[in-house]
Amino acid sequence: MDIVRINDKKLKITLSDADMKRHGVTKESFSGGEQTHAALSRLLSEARGSVGFSPTSRTLVEAFPGRCGGCEIFVVLLEGGRAQREKRTLFYFSEQQTLLCAARTFLSRFEEEVPSALYRLPSGGYVLSLALGEEKESAAPSKYDFLSEYGERRQGGVFLAYIKEYGECVYQEGALSALLA
Repeated sequence: MDIVRINDKKLKITLSDADMKRHGVTKESFSGGEQTHAALSRLLSEARGSVGFSPTSRTLVEAFPGRCGGCEIFVVLLEGGRAQREKRTLFYFSEQQTLLCAARTFLSRFEEEVPSALYRLPSGGYVLSLALGEEKESAAPSKYDFLSEYGERRQGGVFLAYIKEYGECVYQEGALSALLA
């Protein structure tokens, strides 16, 4: 079992198949109920002892199958009923050339650069992280939707945590301008 404290509000627990068996965790146990609560209580108790992560308020728990078996569990402490997540919009680009075209188009359409970061994934693709404000999810098109012509829009939260852990940060800020410099 691997426990990583991402920050004061976020925790990642990685369990192998053997860890899952030892802690009584099954894929079915994450569907809810007393078995889920008991398994999570045991895991969080161990996290408290090893990294000092102690949920004192409501929590959001997301579990995903691991790449090589087992599972990954993300725990986010909630405040005021909402997760404290970075408000970022992510776009995945499989090729560097497509990413450069998207950056060029973005900067030609907007006078000011928005806060941006760029990560290279182990698979060789790139993820552009943009702080585009607090746009609400809706059926109406956004002024940034044109970026989907170049890359694939991804949801933040857990994907952003994955990128920060496994990806290589190419530009921590000012990525759009830096790409074209």
